[in-house]
Amino acid sequence: MSAMASSCLSAAAKAVARDALGSRQPNNISSRVRSRAGNLQPRDRRPVLTRATATAGRLSGFSGPRISSTKPNSQATVGKTLNKVKPGDLLALTLTAGDGSGHLASGEDLNQVTWMTATKLSTSTGGHLCVEGELNGLRVQVIDQGARGGARLGIVGLLIEPNQKGWIDSFPGWKAHLAKREELETSVMNSVVDIKICMSLDKIERCVVSNPSLWCGGSDSPNRRSVITDPIERATQTAGEILALLNGERCVVMCQLWAGWTRMDAQPVEAPFVIQLLRRAIESGEVGVAMSESDDVEGNPGLTAVLYSRKDGQESAGDGEARKKRVRTWRAKDCARWARKIAELGAQADCPAVTPYECALVGMALGYDERDVAYHLQGLGWPFSAHVFERAREVLDGVGPTDTKIGAEKDEKDGKKGGLMNGLFGASK
Repeated sequence: MSAMASSCLSAAAKAVARDALGSRQPNNISSRVRSRAGNLQPRDRRPVLTRATATAGRLSGFSGPRISSTKPNSQATVGKTLNKVKPGDLLALTLTAGDGSGHLASGEDLNQVTWMTATKLSTSTGGHLCVEGELNGLRVQVIDQGARGGARLGIVGLLIEPNQKGWIDSFPGWKAHLAKREELETSVMNSVVDIKICMSLDKIERCVVSNPSLWCGGSDSPNRRSVITDPIERATQTAGEILALLNGERCVVMCQLWAGWTRMDAQPVEAPFVIQLLRRAIESGEVGVAMSESDDVEGNPGLTAVLYSRKDGQESAGDGEARKKRVRTWRAKDCARWARKIAELGAQADCPAVTPYECALVGMALGYDERDVAYHLQGLGWPFSAHVFERAREVLDGVGPTDTKIGAEKDEKDGKKGGLMNGLFGASK
């Protein structure tokens, strides 16, 4: 990893409640419960209810969380932190019920820890600092309470209104699955008792420029890291991938717009900066969209946007011999074809592929190395052979069957012929 990428994200190392980000890592505010066809690591965006503790988990960039005895900020310091917030900052808010309903008999408070992205600074009617931003699909305001300590969180409206027009029309079918305001606001508490500035969109952009491979190789790539443990990294993964696409470092990216298996207040698209960057991608005119709708309407209904570059591009060589060997180039028309192949499968960004063939095709279309895809299949325990990759390669090159699902018919038969050691790379039929 470059020194810049490390320093960018390690600078975000701030204390957050232990149960949310430390000892209960699988259930933290930024892990997910579903997987991606080519980037299949759990990520859960749901806010977490925790009991206030005197121990905090310290975020340390890409090196993961550490437990320390750092005392969490008190309500008295919330105002001081708010004064440091700038538009574009990623905030970790600790919320509790303003009416006291979250106060337990043990004397502890039931807290909620969640992400918020700051978009604007203003002044409230009472003359206090007001930070406007986005939280779980809502437009919100955090208003400093002055001498009383802490801050109040107020809901202004939906981030995307049902009758909104313009850039969102580039994602046909999404409006029908947008959450209603009452579905989102009931899950948000309104008293801010702690706040941390964890990251900023500007820092993420600089990190993507400095070392794009972290957002291009997939989380299963041994060239990256086998497991994403840092909550900030996990929460901003999709945002980083879209930025890599906008920078010309990737040709295709998937984004889950609606997941029917997840609550409306925990949709993947509500992850920090994602909706902002989807709008930026469309308004740039350099990104096209193919919509992928799941045909598993009973088990895993979903809608995914497959974003693709409309420009010829090349993955940066970066530093080191390993990166130089993996330099890829692509043509705009190839990107559009690969995106359409993913959409024809009905593949979802946050739901596992159904067969080894589909996993291989989607992973390769996203630009992931074949060996990394093979290791992922091996980790799942799925039997597969070189024929799976050969068929996927033919379809993506436009020389195989036009129906992307035709290869799935032979998956079970071919899968029994062998696995990674069956001559996957360079094997002949």
